[in-house]
Amino acid sequence: MEEERVDYRAIFLLLGIGILIVVVMVFRSFNQTKDQKNTVSDKQSDVAKVAIVSKKKTGYIKINPRNGFSYKVGDTLSLLVKADSLGNDVSGFDILIGYSQDAFSLTGVSDLSTMFKSYPLKKNNLLIVTGTKKLQVNSNSVLKGEDIVEVNLACLKKGQYSFTLLTTSDKEKTQMVNAESKIVYPDLNQIQIKVE
Repeated sequence: MEEERVDYRAIFLLLGIGILIVVVMVFRSFNQTKDQKNTVSDKQSDVAKVAIVSKKKTGYIKINPRNGFSYKVGDTLSLLVKADSLGNDVSGFDILIGYSQDAFSLTGVSDLSTMFKSYPLKKNNLLIVTGTKKLQVNSNSVLKGEDIVEVNLACLKKGQYSFTLLTTSDKEKTQMVNAESKIVYPDLNQIQIKVE
């Protein structure tokens, strides 16, 4: 009578491959969950959430309404974007403003600084304003708590709404770039607007 021989090497090889597949799947699942927590959901109906990035903050970028915090449907909301670079010579900036595009319609973005030219880009519940130093500006462009951009929006719906300067959304970040091309991460704020 012949005995069947079990090939333990094949069993251990298959077991090893199975464990490797499980580890890879867990690792990928962990990374996808982490990425989802650090990005803004395109399906969010109100306002994009702030994603936390652990970077040292230098200076600030803040938004405030020009004419108070209460409006009526049909009014124009003017948001002033103020920046302070704490002595850094700034050559450009990116600003991410999260808001409900169901409740507000972008009507315009204006430059308030003579040193920068701004370029707006509207995405789902997000406005990205990129500013670059104008070529004809030869002096240092240190921001000292001054208004740099005005964002105008038409109020469409009643309710209480947040406008949030976002740290990051997908691959975009709110940041200032200094003259040495180093990125400066400013402190940011959030405001509440009531539309009646």
